[in-house]
This record gives sequence, structure tokens and C-alpha cells, in this order.
Amino acid sequence: MPALAEGKVVEPRRPSFPGLGGDGMYQLTAFAWTQGALMALQVVGLALATAGFLVGMGVLWTHLARALPLVGLLHHARALRAVVLVAGGIGLLVLGRRR
Repeated sequence: MPALAEGKVVEPRRPSFPGLGGDGMYQLTAFAWTQGALMALQVVGLALATAGFLVGMGVLWTHLARALPLVGLLHHARALRAVVLVAGGIGLLVLGRRR
């Protein structure tokens, strides 16, 4: 909350620790291994999302090649797996981007 001091509005500052960056208490970069863990989480998320996308495209291609109705994809086990892989991969990507 801003305070009025001698005609100037003064914003309170969050405490920070030197060597950790600007707002050290509010960042996850306190340890060196966290950057590597976040990067690994993003790589795994990207791999899962890509695998799910490729499985989904394969299921769709096969379904269309057999001239089956697209409504049948909703009950196809591989299509559900593809959706779970894509959703999990995107979730890990988003989790890895949080800092």
C-alpha cells in the first residue's frame, strides 16, 4: 500500500537478499539445481505433448482412412491416451515456466 511521505508517494519495498536477484524471497532461483530441474520439466513436457500429438494424428489418420465417423473417436482408447499425453505435457510445460 503506498504511503504519503513529504508530498511524495512511496511504495513499500519487498525484502530481498543480495546475490539472489531482485526479489529474492519471491523467486524460486535460490538454488542452482532448481534451474536445471525446471528445464528438465519443460523438456519432459515438450516430449509428452509431442508424443501425444503424434499418437493423436495417427489415430485420426487411421480413423479417416477407414471412413469411420469422427464421433467414434470419442470412445477410442488411443485417442483418450493421446489427449492425456498432450494435456500432461502442456501441464508440465506450464509448471516448468513458473518461476
